[in-house]
Amino acid sequence: MSEGPGDKFRVRSKGLGVVDSGSFISAVHADELRRTDDGWRTARRAVHVK
Repeated sequence: MSEGPGDKFRVRSKGLGVVDSGSFISAVHADELRRTDDGWRTARRAVHVK
């Protein structure tokens, strides 16, 4: 996680999954979170599947 200017954070997370053939896949989520009056909200998301 890295802090950006103001009330913004960039977060990366990784997920693993098993497909029908028994192979594994992975995905990286790159999210940008922003603080609003209602709390933290996802402002942008990019998912990269490998």
